[in-house]
Amino acid sequence: MIGLSCLAVYVLTVRFGSFVPWWLVFHLVPGAQGVRVPGRIHHILGIGVAILCAYGLDALLRGRRPARVAFYILAAFLPIEQINVAPMALIGRDAEAATFGRFAQPPSGCHTFFVIHPRLQDAEGQVDAMLLARQWNIPTMNGYHGVLPENWYLVRFDDGYFSQAKNYAAQLGIADGLCEADFSSGAWKPVTVTAGAPYSPGREIRFGTGGDAPAYQGLGWSYAEPGATWTIGPDAALFLRMDAGPAVNLRLAVRLIAFTPPQHPALHFAALVNGRRVGDWRARAGGPNREYSAAVPATLIHDGVTRIEFHMDDARSPAELGISFDMRKLGVALQTLTLEPAP
Repeated sequence: MIGLSCLAVYVLTVRFGSFVPWWLVFHLVPGAQGVRVPGRIHHILGIGVAILCAYGLDALLRGRRPARVAFYILAAFLPIEQINVAPMALIGRDAEAATFGRFAQPPSGCHTFFVIHPRLQDAEGQVDAMLLARQWNIPTMNGYHGVLPENWYLVRFDDGYFSQAKNYAAQLGIADGLCEADFSSGAWKPVTVTAGAPYSPGREIRFGTGGDAPAYQGLGWSYAEPGATWTIGPDAALFLRMDAGPAVNLRLAVRLIAFTPPQHPALHFAALVNGRRVGDWRARAGGPNREYSAAVPATLIHDGVTRIEFHMDDARSPAELGISFDMRKLGVALQTLTLEPAP
């Protein structure tokens, strides 16, 4: 029974073409979506395999002489198998103490922080933030865990990281007392959370890797990918700060890719400017990437911040469609956006 159980659980994590049996567990078993990485189940399987080996060795030891000889050979293999000549990741205590010793006590106004310029990227940088939080007993927005909170996209320290951190702080209501911790200098710095960035009509906003879209993004955006950024969930907002209202009507032009795989062949989405719906579109599977445009009356634009929002009627994740383990509820992937004078 132990052997059959180990085999069954192992098969759940094996990919057969484009299908992984774990998909069934993911959708049918309560709590399965909280499993960090299904492949890590192999660590648990190691316990079952060790028990099977112990039963087998015990049976050999109780057998006749040839079986006992086999027992001693296999038993000797256990410590020999542990010999490892590959280089190991060594963390020097003095080096770690020097890194974290550069940070003075955070200012009294810092109630929450996120890190910038970490020593290492991705998960390692998240761990440094957790260690710093533990050192000074102050909460961090960073961290490392298998289940990511909704709208948390701080794992990549890329061009959009700073804006994502500010947006996430605004969403949680922790913008007051927000600070950044700079691992390159050991300095703490207060962060002011303001919506959007300056914008002049006619300027093209680019959403691909290295683009300027993160400065304008509010909630509802994933991380930038080569050429585009996906909306996640039903709504995604942009904030454009303009010095004055336009003298003429404008045209909203966006180039995008809709998430319409064969399993989800149609997507209805709309664009709103300062709360008024100006564009209403439907994309279908197999359709070409295209530019969508909508007329924006000048009366909708006032001094201050202009909010452009994209609303998805039925954003779906690749995971729930059985395409991949990606749990982001994808709507459209924006490539460029321009708010320009109407022709």
